[in-house]
Amino acid sequence: MKKNIILCLVLIMCTVVSYAAVFEIENDTEKFLVTMINQEPDPVSPGNLLEVRFRIENKQTKPENNVEVKIEPKYPFALYGSEEKIKQIGTLAAGQTGDTGVRVKYTLSVDKDATEGNNDLEFWYRINEGGWQKAGDFTVDIRNR
Repeated sequence: MKKNIILCLVLIMCTVVSYAAVFEIENDTEKFLVTMINQEPDPVSPGNLLEVRFRIENKQTKPENNVEVKIEPKYPFALYGSEEKIKQIGTLAAGQTGDTGVRVKYTLSVDKDATEGNNDLEFWYRINEGGWQKAGDFTVDIRNR
């Protein structure tokens, strides 16, 4: 009986330790916090231009060099004029958060035949020309005025 209780306790402890390791690995992938600060105008009408601003924050305790960000506009959005999809951020200092986070702006056009409603923009980042990491989908409101 005593052996069964000890065996159960060991199994429970192993389960808790493995869960904690998985949780830590998942959180380690969240190097940056990306926030869409605003869209201008809000809402945007079909056929008009849209400016979206994002803030990139480094939540880590170490700096990251050679940081790049990109936006992946899909219908009904398109990059406007000479707007570049990929922007060079450079170095994000350790703990560069809040007001000290880096801000980037994109100008997009909205298709004249876009339907009203919420549409998503994908925002990505990468470090030292590594693989692109999706920071999230950000919602843009389209409405006729």
